[in-house]
Amino acid sequence: MSEAGRWRGVLAAAVEAIAAGAAAAGKSSGSAGRVIVDLVAQFPDEVQRTARGQAQRGAAVQEARDAAAAAVAMLAGVVGAGDGAVADYAAAVGQDAAWRVRAWRGILQWLHFGLAGDAAFERLLGGSLRALERLAARADSDSDEVAAAAAAVEDMVGNTRVAAQYARTVGGLALERLGAGWLGAAVQRCAAARDDEGAMAWASVAVAFGETYTELLLARLGSAPAQQIVQVMLAITAFPGTHGFDEGASDQPLNFWYLLQEAATDAGADAVAAVRPVFAQVVRAVVAKSAYPAAWARGGRDERERFGAFRREAADALLNAYYVLRDDMVDALAADAAHALAQATPDAWRDAEALLFALRSIGEAAGAGGCAALARLLSRDAIERLLQPVVAAGAGAWGLATLQSAVVALLGAYAEWWRAQDDALPAAVACVAAALALPATAAPAAAALRRICDACGEQLRGAAPALVRVACDALAAAVAPREQQRIVEAVAEVAAPALCVAPLAAAAVARLHASIAALEAAAPGAPAAVAASLRVVEALARGLQGDEDADADALRLAARVADSVAEPREALAALMARAVDVRVWPRDAGSGVADVDDAVAEALLGVVGATARRVPHALALDGVAFVAHAWDAAVARGSALGPRWADQSAPFLACATQLVPVAPDADALAALVARVVADVCAGLAASHASLPAAIEQQPVVCEAVFGLAERALAVRPAALPPCAAQRLACLAEHALAVPTRLALRPPAHFLAALARHAAAAAADPASAMPALWLQHGAACLRATLAAIGATHPRSLLPALAELLLAMLRHHPAPVRLWLLDLLAAPAFPSPHADADAKRLFAQQLLATRSLARVKAVVADFALKCRNMQGVDYAS
Repeated sequence: MSEAGRWRGVLAAAVEAIAAGAAAAGKSSGSAGRVIVDLVAQFPDEVQRTARGQAQRGAAVQEARDAAAAAVAMLAGVVGAGDGAVADYAAAVGQDAAWRVRAWRGILQWLHFGLAGDAAFERLLGGSLRALERLAARADSDSDEVAAAAAAVEDMVGNTRVAAQYARTVGGLALERLGAGWLGAAVQRCAAARDDEGAMAWASVAVAFGETYTELLLARLGSAPAQQIVQVMLAITAFPGTHGFDEGASDQPLNFWYLLQEAATDAGADAVAAVRPVFAQVVRAVVAKSAYPAAWARGGRDERERFGAFRREAADALLNAYYVLRDDMVDALAADAAHALAQATPDAWRDAEALLFALRSIGEAAGAGGCAALARLLSRDAIERLLQPVVAAGAGAWGLATLQSAVVALLGAYAEWWRAQDDALPAAVACVAAALALPATAAPAAAALRRICDACGEQLRGAAPALVRVACDALAAAVAPREQQRIVEAVAEVAAPALCVAPLAAAAVARLHASIAALEAAAPGAPAAVAASLRVVEALARGLQGDEDADADALRLAARVADSVAEPREALAALMARAVDVRVWPRDAGSGVADVDDAVAEALLGVVGATARRVPHALALDGVAFVAHAWDAAVARGSALGPRWADQSAPFLACATQLVPVAPDADALAALVARVVADVCAGLAASHASLPAAIEQQPVVCEAVFGLAERALAVRPAALPPCAAQRLACLAEHALAVPTRLALRPPAHFLAALARHAAAAAADPASAMPALWLQHGAACLRATLAAIGATHPRSLLPALAELLLAMLRHHPAPVRLWLLDLLAAPAFPSPHADADAKRLFAQQLLATRSLARVKAVVADFALKCRNMQGVDYAS
């Protein structure tokens, strides 16, 4: 008998046999029913899991499809969702809530499998909604049964395929039933009992319907059922308690509000007007839910993280509401915030903070729109009267610090708005500057200052000297290093065009001088201080970066800025050279050997990278000379520490990569590249038993050195001397044998770039790259074929296919000869690939230049090499 014949009717036959057997043995119908329910509920999953082979699985799936309608109808009879006669065993089992739960879960399994026939789906949906309504009518309904029933109905009303085809029929049925009032009553009952788990079950149904049938709900928004469903959403959004602390339901409808706003906006002005009252209620609910709980200080980490996640989603919901309500929302929030700030006390600040949070959440959109209602809170008078006193209160309890943070975050969120507020901008900047001095608010204040400086640079030119003083004070104060960097970068961008950045540059360099002196004196904590000082200088350099496409006027201004900081620039170069000197590196307490401090080295190189520009930089250094000097020092120390220097070489290589397109001295750059490539290759060989082992254990270093070469070949080929390319080609051959993604992709990209450049340089008799490619191409192709054949995971085949295509595309003639010669070898690349398979592979590969086709050919050949063709898990 065929597989199809063997499976035909197997589920129905099994159910009949169980019922008949129970009856013959005198067993109760309930006993038979429990076995049948378990069998039918698990059939979709089990039949696919246990079937073996393609034919058996196909027959089993077809049997499940044929039996789906009858199976679901039987399970629906158990839970009271059927619309026809119910078998005795189903009725008996349906008396037990635990078995009704199993039946609901079985229905869900069949829904996931796929219920054939839209009429069957509609009957099931109608019966399930009636059953769910009966559960909602009873206050003592089993919570597990409610959850199981809600999960099944959620899946039905959230079925996007059905919604796309039958929105008016199935969607209309669900709208009428869900909007009959019972769902809202169930949610209200849960709210009164603070039962958030029960509310989440009921809410899941409403949310699934709302997210799937948003357009239908919007079109019928004036109807009573639609209004009922919207009110359910609002009730869940405003569910009592604090999300993450004592409830977890209120975040469920937040995505629905986004979908409703999008649908209304797409539908036009009339639809937007229709949803305005709804979103006014959404704003009130979300603002109230965003207030910090009184129990925050006692809350655990998980509770705080959940509340923080809710606030992030709430911010999006408030922004969605703004797109509907526009200036009316700003006006109401600003008025309420002004009143709340006027009434705020150390014990009553949460409402004010929540309103400021709401205004901040819409700042990017509302600020750009130039809403006049913002003057209620962000005029010069309002800032001085309401906001500055909050910040001026100084460091205090946690609640005060949170309100202060909200104030400065609000000012930063409206950075675009300040452009047209010449009168209020100085007051806003003064308020933010005052917050920089407070430890608890320094971080948001630094972020706010950065945003305001970015948006209002031209308007702040006149205040640049005062901003420089603020930044200098921040460098001298106990402000966290990260915030210092933000402040310095922001102020430098404003102060440079005003030609008043010199005091800030001098302060940054003076701080670096002091930290290096402490390092020379072996003071405790000196390395961290040096790294922090260098990061400040790096931030200063970023702030002074000009436009890469600067015009003549901008270049003249850049030259004047450079002249103004000539003295700090010269001092900086000398200090960085001192930082590389042998005597200033900290010593390992155990060995007494000088070691290169990672953070200091990376910070030094960060300064070089920030000043490496095509256009002149005010703090420009001889980056190539510095990196060469630092590299020499690192290698000298590394020789005493074994492989230690290799661990630290990646930042040097990354910095050299940045210098490739901008270094003015091409010969010095090429010498640096040759030196670092030679040292890396030698270091990898010396520090491990074999090169493949070194490549596998040092993936970051290998990625950096191949990335340096690839960048050079792409933008400045002369920066990669032939000797360096030769070493890297040899290293790449070994890297192709390492079966990991981190080890394979960088050399593959380098070899592809080398093949491309060698082809482009074929007509240049002075170029050594074409000959170098011919020297190493065959070995690289062999390693690639071996990897395809068996040695590498199939997940790496796309990367190998890309390399093969690069070889074929740029060097078709030699690659063809190499390919045919390599495939002619017995048992290569796999003993499972016979001559016919290899011939077909070569023919298909040589006949195409399509990446998709090459990937498909490589994948098929790899299956043949692994003897996996026709195996299910190979598909």
